[in-house]
Amino acid sequence: MGAIWGDMDNDGDEDLFLYRWGTPTVYENMGDESFFRMVANNGLPRHVNANTALWTDVNRDGILDLFLGGYYHEDVNLFHVTSTRLMPDSYEYATNGGLNYLFLGRGDGTFEDVSKEFGIQVDRRWTLASTAADLNNDGYPDLILANDYGVDQIFINEEGRQFRESGEEMGIGFAPKSGMSASVADLYGTGVYSIYISNISEPGVLMQGNNLWVATGKREEVPSYQNIAGSVGVERGEWGYGGLLTDLNNDGYPDLYLANGYISDEPGTDYWYDYAKVVGGHKEIIIDAKNWPAMNGRTFSGYQRNKIWLNSGSGKFREVGAAVGGTEITDSRAVAMIDLHKDGSQDLVVANQHQPVLVYHNHQEPDRKWIGFRLEGSQSNRSAIGAEVLIHWDQRVSRQTVHGGNAFSSQSQRALLFGLHDTKTVERAEIRWPSGVVQILNEPETGTYHTVLEPSSLNGSRLLDVSRPSDGATTSNESYSPDAIKTSILPTPSNL
Repeated sequence: MGAIWGDMDNDGDEDLFLYRWGTPTVYENMGDESFFRMVANNGLPRHVNANTALWTDVNRDGILDLFLGGYYHEDVNLFHVTSTRLMPDSYEYATNGGLNYLFLGRGDGTFEDVSKEFGIQVDRRWTLASTAADLNNDGYPDLILANDYGVDQIFINEEGRQFRESGEEMGIGFAPKSGMSASVADLYGTGVYSIYISNISEPGVLMQGNNLWVATGKREEVPSYQNIAGSVGVERGEWGYGGLLTDLNNDGYPDLYLANGYISDEPGTDYWYDYAKVVGGHKEIIIDAKNWPAMNGRTFSGYQRNKIWLNSGSGKFREVGAAVGGTEITDSRAVAMIDLHKDGSQDLVVANQHQPVLVYHNHQEPDRKWIGFRLEGSQSNRSAIGAEVLIHWDQRVSRQTVHGGNAFSSQSQRALLFGLHDTKTVERAEIRWPSGVVQILNEPETGTYHTVLEPSSLNGSRLLDVSRPSDGATTSNESYSPDAIKTSILPTPSNL
């Protein structure tokens, strides 16, 4: 179902975690173009129907941890089915899905299961996607889960000791839908994360609509969110899988790519009628697979076009997929961003079901400016997963985080790329490392990637350090660690 990279033993080589409907597997990078498959006694479950996973450092100890999301119940073996009662027990409030897991890394390729102690296994949702970001600005990564057959969830990290499910408190955990993908971004240059979760829709049959949650205030220790997808123009997708927020035209505002399409089979046929008869029935009907009519070569929300919405920066999005060459009719699933040519443009890789992978080369306007950052932790995990960069430019703040997996079954490049429109200078870049160190780069050069090594902390003393742009130039900067993450104040998002 997916694979994610992270340096779990901090030896400088990226290790691989592969998750599936079956046994998850860890591959240790031996540093010599070979990998060692770690199977026995690694602390991971022998069987889990996982559809999502991410590397993160929940307790900020410098060692990567693993979140693993279950879809089907872990007792279900889809390769050896012993009972047909394996489907969800409700289309909107299913309670019989797979368990979610949290594993603390030991730094040697083995893990400790702390799912129950950390409050992750509070229910049995059908989790399809996950991502992590510091939503309440306390320095600890929180978890955002997109759940099928129910409401989505947000788990707030309480200083690396446990998680508290806060979706309803934050205004998100109310309307049940078919959560498929989760992505976060600072949409409007306010330094505050918004959350995009894709769902499924079929004109004339089912109109769930996608969600774009924007922070509108604060409720005690957590932000409150409002869904503005309809008012800004990104609600009407189709059968949406991977939904990814990223700045495609380097104007400084994240745009949105949505991968659509479920099953494209015999043209002119439709499975929706039979599907509706089942999911609208009693739970004893929907839960039993023998009650689900056979597909018989019929199309099920197939032959759909992927969508590209450009963010105007003023609160509205415009769909331009057909105009820019991004609307292949495929059964698309996962989407990842990567600057393949190191030219400051976000290219896209789209994985499709039973169809070839698509690679989109992004051709930018030549006058668009940009700046990038490749981070390497020292006190923090070597992969710098969970680190944040905030750039101060053009009288605004843009914020990004280094992800260890996001969207639907995917992971994008970890180098952070910021579009600057026509602005040639950045006032400063603030790097917030998971260790608590905050590093300042004053007037970093634009038009290049800066490779930045996390400096050592001397009990909060001010430090001098040097970053290394990819072209070999150097940029002076200073760092400090007075638990600055907790005391930093971000701009309040403007009314939209």
